[in-house]
Amino acid sequence: MASTIYLGTEEGVVTLSRSNGGWKVANQGVKEWSVQEVAADPTTPGRVLAATRGDGVWVSSDKGETWKKPSYGRRGPGKTRCITLDPRDPRRLFVGGEPIDIWISDDGGAHWDRFDSIQQLPFLESIDYPVPTVEPHVRDIALDPQDSDTIYAALQVGDMRKVVNNRRIQKKSQGDESSSGSPKKPHQTVQEEGGQIDEEKLD
Repeated sequence: MASTIYLGTEEGVVTLSRSNGGWKVANQGVKEWSVQEVAADPTTPGRVLAATRGDGVWVSSDKGETWKKPSYGRRGPGKTRCITLDPRDPRRLFVGGEPIDIWISDDGGAHWDRFDSIQQLPFLESIDYPVPTVEPHVRDIALDPQDSDTIYAALQVGDMRKVVNNRRIQKKSQGDESSSGSPKKPHQTVQEEGGQIDEEKLD
């Protein structure tokens, strides 16, 4: 049974802990930002990552008590909508952005590479979104269970793309082994127990 729950809200990440048969608010961090998605590291209890809608990815190593931005002062994502951890290596992160953008980090968010080729999709400029304050964005990212160098990106609105992470494959082929409060309107809850674009549209 889960002992900790993380809530992504309009005012940061709220951490709930089990207490006397119920739940209590243990911490609330990154309050300055709307957090669209949170992800807990399955291999490191207490490590949780937050995708903020404005300041990239923030990380906590103590169940949300304190937070830091690993890429502070370096190039990286800004307005983020989703975050996915590679189950084979939880330090490898994939982030979807607003407007439509995809970033990858091999070191827990300290350094980021951008899938610049996603900007070459011919239909991007024609995508419209019915809400003026929201731009078309990457809604979610899933990894191929057999090959985490292949990812699937759900684009808002109404499109999905298969993305091949050739950046990592090229490094390997060159012999480079180095790559490697109370809650308000939760966007998502997470429980803790202890490129190149393929032009084929997925229907």
